[in-house]
Amino acid sequence: MEPRILGGRTGTFYGTIIEDQFVAVFNWPLGAALSFILLAVVLVILALASPVLRRAA
Repeated sequence: MEPRILGGRTGTFYGTIIEDQFVAVFNWPLGAALSFILLAVVLVILALASPVLRRAA
């Protein structure tokens, strides 16, 4: 789903900020840096959740 549809005008999503950096502002270095930060956060969450998910299965 489109983040702007889900959040409306009041909420700001991290993905929307990344998209704006690439499309609207043309600030590719900042968009790439934000993308890598998001990737690192997701990988850390998966690494922390992995032992818990293995025990539950």
